[in-house]
Amino acid sequence: QEGRSRGGYRHSRTKDRQLPQLTKIFLMAESNPHFAVYESNRPRSCRSKLRTEVMLELRSGVRIKTRTIDASLGGCYPEMTDALPIGTEARVYLTHRNQIFTATGNVVRSKRNTGIAIKFRVVECSQLPILQEWLFALERLE
Repeated sequence: QEGRSRGGYRHSRTKDRQLPQLTKIFLMAESNPHFAVYESNRPRSCRSKLRTEVMLELRSGVRIKTRTIDASLGGCYPEMTDALPIGTEARVYLTHRNQIFTATGNVVRSKRNTGIAIKFRVVECSQLPILQEWLFALERLE
């Protein structure tokens, strides 16, 4: 079944089942200021890039180890000479300051000899503060 949301965009009832989880995250953010979702107010071109070690684990079991050009709460951009096809699903392991952040995402942009853009689809609640801490520390250095 499909209907219209307040913004006029179409949505399905299956997507509505995901909303309680997102609401839970934002309620946790409201009740705990240390859990607040963090994203820089600066334009992307004006801030430092978060460069980390990254390992991508594809569904086929292939593992690719490289570095990111940048990472944010929404995804990351690993350096790659051989681009992966758009839509490829990967488990992402970012390593920085002896901590590991894990998420599942999909390739949304791919450019040969440059890299791939991965949009995070699934990030566990326990993983979000790790990435937020890295981004916040990077912002404080600027």
